[in-house]
Amino acid sequence: MGDPKEDSAASQPAGITSDGKTPAKQNPWYVLATIAGEQSGEGIDEDLELKNRAYWNAWAGQHLSAEDKAEIKDGFDFSSFQGTPEWSEVEAEVTEAFTKRLTGLGLPDPAKRVNFRNVAFSAPIFFNRFYFPALAYFYNATFSEFANFQHAIFSEPADFTRATFSAYANFTNATFSETADFTDATFSETAFFKNATFSKTAFFDDATFSENANFISAGFSGPVKFVRTKFSGRANFTDASFDAPCNFREAKFKGAYPDLEGTLLHAKTNISAEDNFWPKTGKQKTDSRQDSEQGEEKRYRFLEDEPQTDKQAAQSCAHLRQNMAAQGLPEAAHFFFRREMTHRSRISRWWERPFYTLYRGVEYGYGVWQPVVWLIVTWSIGWLALWCWGCMSGWTAAGLSFSNIFRFFGFQRVHFEPGIINSLPFPLEVMTAVQTVVGFVLLFLLGLGLRNRFRLK
Repeated sequence: MGDPKEDSAASQPAGITSDGKTPAKQNPWYVLATIAGEQSGEGIDEDLELKNRAYWNAWAGQHLSAEDKAEIKDGFDFSSFQGTPEWSEVEAEVTEAFTKRLTGLGLPDPAKRVNFRNVAFSAPIFFNRFYFPALAYFYNATFSEFANFQHAIFSEPADFTRATFSAYANFTNATFSETADFTDATFSETAFFKNATFSKTAFFDDATFSENANFISAGFSGPVKFVRTKFSGRANFTDASFDAPCNFREAKFKGAYPDLEGTLLHAKTNISAEDNFWPKTGKQKTDSRQDSEQGEEKRYRFLEDEPQTDKQAAQSCAHLRQNMAAQGLPEAAHFFFRREMTHRSRISRWWERPFYTLYRGVEYGYGVWQPVVWLIVTWSIGWLALWCWGCMSGWTAAGLSFSNIFRFFGFQRVHFEPGIINSLPFPLEVMTAVQTVVGFVLLFLLGLGLRNRFRLK
């Protein structure tokens, strides 16, 4: 969002860390957020947490009318202003505490930006159920410990560009009423955006999720951009909804396919169908508990320490295949279809696996030269067998072998006497029957491959 001008009401005091960051204790808005006291880090003081939230929301909502506060309460499943006093009741107390910690500075104006630019948070920070009345500016901020934004309301744009979260980042049930920008942000531990609401554009371009990214039941009403985003762990979008175009161009899913069970992808979903953006199709771990678990526990269990199973990978690929096909992108649909079949073959029954192997050998219905090669091999085997053991001339053996493969065209009835066929030894009779069956299958696969290839073009 660019580099903002400093607020006239409160300028950043001197004091810079070795990495060029401002210590949180020297930031006016951090002082306001912890006006009743800072958490010690030896366990959460819930009373202190409630007091800090009450003071902050009283300051943040001082310009809000009673109707505005009622609308916030009614519009969400919680009340950020529950237990919040009127600003007139606590203004003197907050002002006195603020000036003691930051001598010579006045309280920031809530109508202007909330500026945490380049701030280093060295202790756990609790912004849960905080109301941010203006642009929330966390550009290049670093969170060394747990960052809690549960149920936070961002009424204006939220800018977390280049922010670094070294510990857990929790945005569960957070509401982003305007643009949410996490461009180039880094999440070293699991990032939680479960049930988060994004009303406008959400940017996660070039962001890095070193562990898992939990977007279960998140709602994206505006466009979403995950361009060049790196997902090293599980990206869980179960039951998430994308109501506007979403762009995953060149996003890398290194650890697993995105979990998409119940996900409503937009019809214009852009995602790269190239091998280097997806996990290697090596053997996945089979989690037997998946089939035994029932209900919501199974559906929403976030597998933080377990690799994706072949069943889950196949389901994700199927979801993406269907979306690509609906967009009229056959090449992309085929890409995900191949991967879907690879994973389904690994969880198939033993008697099904030869068919998957055959199907894979012809590029899952898109191969043309493979069926041709196998037709030639089948003809050659039949020709040699009939020539060597059938006491036929080379030309007769070649013709009979060809007619066996294409028997439904009637070549055998037209060009060969019944006596020649009936005089064959029993093993050769079996072979001719096998040739007919194999030939029919290969011709079907050849036709399917030609059809799909022309459709791709």
